Amino acid sequence: MPDPNEYPDYGTGNNHPPYPVQNSGSHYNNHPGNSFPLPDSFSNGNPNYGGYTELGQGYSNIPVQPPITPHIPGQGEGDSQSDKEGFPPAPPGDHVGPFLRFYEVDLNSQVWYGSVLYITLNDNGLRTPTLNLRDGPNNFQIPGERLYTYGSHIFWRFDIRVRMGQQEKMVNYSIENKVSYKFAVPAFHQQWRMSFWSCNGFSADIKDPQAQFGGKDPLWRDLMAQHNSKPYHAMIGGGDQLYCDAVFPSISEIVGWLSISNRSARDKAPWTSSMASEVERFYFNNYCLNFDTGVFKEAQACIPTIYIVDDHDIFDGYGSYPDSLQNSPVIQGIGKTAIDYFLLFQQHTTRELAFKHGYFGNRSYQMFKHLGPTTCLLALDTRSERLKHQIISRETWDMIFDVLNTQIPSSCQHLIVGFGVPIVYPRLSIAESTLQGISASSLFQKTGAFPQVMNAFGEPELLDDLTDHWTAEPHMLERQIFVQRLQQVAQSKNVRVTFLAGDVHAGGAGYFATRGQTIDPGRDHRYMVQIISSAIVNGPPPDMVVRVLHVSSSTYKFDENTEEQMIELFSQDVNGKSRMLKKILNRRNWCSIDPTDANGWQFTLNIEKEDHSGTIGYVVNVPNLMKIQ
Repeated sequence: MPDPNEYPDYGTGNNHPPYPVQNSGSHYNNHPGNSFPLPDSFSNGNPNYGGYTELGQGYSNIPVQPPITPHIPGQGEGDSQSDKEGFPPAPPGDHVGPFLRFYEVDLNSQVWYGSVLYITLNDNGLRTPTLNLRDGPNNFQIPGERLYTYGSHIFWRFDIRVRMGQQEKMVNYSIENKVSYKFAVPAFHQQWRMSFWSCNGFSADIKDPQAQFGGKDPLWRDLMAQHNSKPYHAMIGGGDQLYCDAVFPSISEIVGWLSISNRSARDKAPWTSSMASEVERFYFNNYCLNFDTGVFKEAQACIPTIYIVDDHDIFDGYGSYPDSLQNSPVIQGIGKTAIDYFLLFQQHTTRELAFKHGYFGNRSYQMFKHLGPTTCLLALDTRSERLKHQIISRETWDMIFDVLNTQIPSSCQHLIVGFGVPIVYPRLSIAESTLQGISASSLFQKTGAFPQVMNAFGEPELLDDLTDHWTAEPHMLERQIFVQRLQQVAQSKNVRVTFLAGDVHAGGAGYFATRGQTIDPGRDHRYMVQIISSAIVNGPPPDMVVRVLHVSSSTYKFDENTEEQMIELFSQDVNGKSRMLKKILNRRNWCSIDPTDANGWQFTLNIEKEDHSGTIGYVVNVPNLMKIQ
């Protein structure tokens, strides 16, 4: 068994041996120096062209790969007559996608790596599709790698490599000579322009999204307008890239399971093959419906994505329910299927290939990426290992900090840490203790703020959200150790740490800083800003909730050396009126991230106007950490 604290020296370049098994069924990703290990499909070809074989060379005799056995053979075609209201329809047409994803930058070879996902519908599998890539005067043909087969639908992955240069450039691609798309690849030493957003769907309580919010597209049109003016090099989805909560009410057998009144019997009920079949069909259809429509589809084709999992990618509150329910066969079966489809659609991989494709973790899918030589991104999976009293296992935390301590290069100035739920946020412990004994005739129901106090599992409707938070009592120690270890990384590596989070359907910002002293943030390694951007689609919470959050918001003592607080960012609303509640703004939003000339970063929360016609920007500047002599 390899020691998780030891990193074998695999040298540099792109050819690396398989990742060692860390525990039974678990893998640990080993990063050699500043060079990220890459899949075998990245390691062939002419290095002068980013590793590709030039057009017409080497790809003529590639055999068609044999079909991969689907989880549920024969499923995935059409709709069932037994579908309940809310079940997503089968996708029309002959394909879904393309979806472009950023993978990594190899700092040694100065090559940008990414992938494209493309799904052929009702495909007999006799022909492998080809992606045509044009990088300046160079043209390449890239055959698809068959990633997965669901019924007659085939998932194809195309691995892309682009040689980075002294100047930013646009790269074009098309699949099967259909629609052509282009994306921006930064110069090697350039700091990246990025967008960040979360909560890309409507909750069930939004009855008329078009009438209430103008539908899904207003903020996506705003983001794409800014992208078309000055292209983003990546967009980070901070969780809830789609909403899968309808998996419960839209499948008859799951509804029957929920109706079991005896909790012990419900928690022991078996996960049946028919449940598995219908749940997989739900997730496949739901992804096709949400990812392949609207302006979001266009964005995913031309801005390289980096996606972080949160609960609605699985279902609401996943991981925060009582252990007996969370570990029940049905919940585990739904969760496994949801994560399988998160890996396929959002990460272009499978459970079997994930660790070969650069993920690591004990029983989770953590990501670490170099965004050029000066910026790194740690994207945390806070769902796969989550329990009511744990967010990430101790074994995975150790792996995460081994990666940070060994893989942040000396050239790095900024470490971005992304996850779903905010880590700096008003305390909710009083509300949580109240909700433990809440009844259906509670105050929350009487206010009309929350239409259903008890959720489908017989738990208080808000309790899963409250125990989801880092500041919930069961998670406070884990939160403290996490931040303190990040402070050590910031000091030892001399990097600025900034958090990105979403989940709460409101915009805001907060920070950690050295306690009891007046220190210039540029010299304070404990100064860590958190940007909260949520939601790009979903509706915001009512004003009453924001008022409660402001009442509970204060300057908190994090530990003996650190304090935390929210920033009073919103002195004016988007309509120009003064605001009393300045820390959290309950309007839809997304965040743009830009380097500044003043040796730092500018995070702009783009808040939606009242008429959905665009956004107003609210700026948070984050300085780099000055070198401590």
